[in-house]
Amino acid sequence: MGRRTKNVVKKAAIKTIKKTHKSIIICFISFLILGIGGGFATIGVLTSNDTFEIIGEQTITLNLDDTYSDAGFKAIEFNKDVSSKVVVEGLDSVDTSTEGVYTISYTLNSSLYKNVKLYRYIVVESGENNE
Repeated sequence: MGRRTKNVVKKAAIKTIKKTHKSIIICFISFLILGIGGGFATIGVLTSNDTFEIIGEQTITLNLDDTYSDAGFKAIEFNKDVSSKVVVEGLDSVDTSTEGVYTISYTLNSSLYKNVKLYRYIVVESGENNE
């Protein structure tokens, strides 16, 4: 092979490498965009039913000496029940024999819900005000 032939082959190889290089970059960017889009779609599907909410009314009004039974809450994360991670405070302090406003807090600390708190208010009044 002569020197001229080597130069022609070398130029052709460089040209091919440059074309391949652009193709690789285009493929990489395309796969990156598809991967990000697919990731968002997957997260959307996995979290579509996620919720953390109290069941029933947020404020409940009772007469003195009524019985209170908490309706509870619902905690779903990535389509799994995470109710065991919820910390309930104030439930024991509800005293229906004493007028007042009692607060029950529900705290969920998980990967999706970072220390999210929900509150329920129990208002205990004498029967004269509720009629």
